[in-house]
Amino acid sequence: MEKLENVKKKVCFVITLISDDNSPIRKKTDGLLNNVIKPICREVNFDICVAHEIDNTSSITNQVIQKILDSDMIIANLTGLNANVMYELAIRHAVRKPVVCLAEIGTKLPFDINTERTIFYSDDMYGAEILKQDLKRKFQVAISEDDIDNPIYRVIKERTIIKEIKTDGGSDSKSILYLIEKLDRIERKITNSGHTSIRKIPIIEIQWEEIIDDSQTGEIKNALSELLEKDEGLFSTFNLSDTSLTLINVRKSDLKEIDMVVSILNNLELEVTGAECKELDIPIG
Repeated sequence: MEKLENVKKKVCFVITLISDDNSPIRKKTDGLLNNVIKPICREVNFDICVAHEIDNTSSITNQVIQKILDSDMIIANLTGLNANVMYELAIRHAVRKPVVCLAEIGTKLPFDINTERTIFYSDDMYGAEILKQDLKRKFQVAISEDDIDNPIYRVIKERTIIKEIKTDGGSDSKSILYLIEKLDRIERKITNSGHTSIRKIPIIEIQWEEIIDDSQTGEIKNALSELLEKDEGLFSTFNLSDTSLTLINVRKSDLKEIDMVVSILNNLELEVTGAECKELDIPIG
């Protein structure tokens, strides 16, 4: 049997704010990388590279810029609108190569890129599962596109077309097509307001005053996992912090439905000070 030749994997470089080790920003970044971005890259058979994982044998800035220029795909996390991240995204736009942008819900994108396709995500376990689905779909679309569009390329294209219009009156089909495409973009911006649709997820937030320790955290997680095994449809997943618990995708927006959860907290001598039914908006597209 003929041996298969080793095929070199394509590379995806991640543009993101890194920060110092053990900082809250670094923990959030590593969580996004390890639980969402890296698994998706493996699924689509891409190697992944992040700035802080590059061997620092020469100028890290030069290496990062080279990765931005050469990588087959870029994933840019715009959360926080960090200046370095925005600068690196502009470099990628300048070379007109595939890029997928992410941003945590609540991020207000600058005017220059607020009409670009961006995946908005919720920073919790359920949001991570939704993000995986959206990222894989957008990743595959972006890598297969032949006519890549971005703000920098549009300016270059516009200047070229305007020059042709001034020269020959713009009678050719390319000039007409450009004007139609520009009107379409304006219309989409007005009608979509940056998002194609909103997915509403029912949640229940429960608060208490005492800060829980590692032992209590483990007990709550184990008890909730056992509860889900007994009543699978009660909620899909949960997000636990020092003083609150969020049940995500609850079966009913009814506080009576969570009596068992409150009992778990009371058994750990945590006095619940508040519980509220809400809907979490997840922008899609």
